[in-house]
Amino acid sequence: MNYAIIGFGKMGKLFQEVMKERGMNIIDIVDPHVNGMSNWNHNRLRDADLAFAFTPPGTGRDVAQECMRAGCDVVLGTTEFCELYDGSEDIEKLSALHADAVTWGKRLFYAANFSPAVNAFFRKIKDISPEMAQEGYQPFVVEVHHKGKTNDVSGTAKTLGRLIMAGYESVGQTFDGLDFDIERAIWPEGFEEYQLDLNADPDMPDWDYIALTREVRKKVAEARTLRSGRLPLVAVRFGDVAGIHQVYFMDERSGDIVETFREVSQGRRDYVDGALDDVPILLEQAPGVYNRNLRVGLPVAEDE
Repeated sequence: MNYAIIGFGKMGKLFQEVMKERGMNIIDIVDPHVNGMSNWNHNRLRDADLAFAFTPPGTGRDVAQECMRAGCDVVLGTTEFCELYDGSEDIEKLSALHADAVTWGKRLFYAANFSPAVNAFFRKIKDISPEMAQEGYQPFVVEVHHKGKTNDVSGTAKTLGRLIMAGYESVGQTFDGLDFDIERAIWPEGFEEYQLDLNADPDMPDWDYIALTREVRKKVAEARTLRSGRLPLVAVRFGDVAGIHQVYFMDERSGDIVETFREVSQGRRDYVDGALDDVPILLEQAPGVYNRNLRVGLPVAEDE
């Protein structure tokens, strides 16, 4: 097969490296912002069978359309993809994109996170959420990333929120949506001195970022007070953390956190390997649009 890479930032460069290790034939790299790379007017996408695309937030839909129109399947890593202002999926846009994919006879896998470990974490949270709902516990999500990441809550955190809402709704408990501050993440004072040990025992108290900062608790309390009925998502930015996602279930009567689940990113290589390993799964599907994190095996239009 012939492959193309869309976007030649840190992820694109790592994809090139790993694909060469695997002996995959890269025929083009498209990035109009990098000298020496192809652009949207002059490229070899029509000769590619599949494109790996990694785009800035909110641009994934246009990139996916360009690739499929040119004649190649797409594995798309992005955030804010066909997303409404409240973090929910824009089903109208997804359905229209699905219809385009069917017309062109192409397939699109999109995901906020292709890491196998993260997708296993998604399944765990999806399975445990109905039980937590029946116990009457209130959920919230905290994600921690390096200072270079945008202030907006990560796509992985939003996916976790959607999975939790679906689990609660399956037993008759509904939320009004996700609650997150798109303007400002938390930049906790003093965290720069905290040395993060990725090999530490996740069950140790000092691993719990909720215990380390009052700001996170305050943010969750504000969300629950001002916008009750929504599921709080909190973004924390400090240091060079590759990514930590924590799901908490709280007993509102006592204020105690009764269950904590966390997943620690192993770095970009895990993400790249997961996306490359998904290619055989993609090729088994009929033309259409597929959310790798939520509904592998069902086109979006048929799953709603």
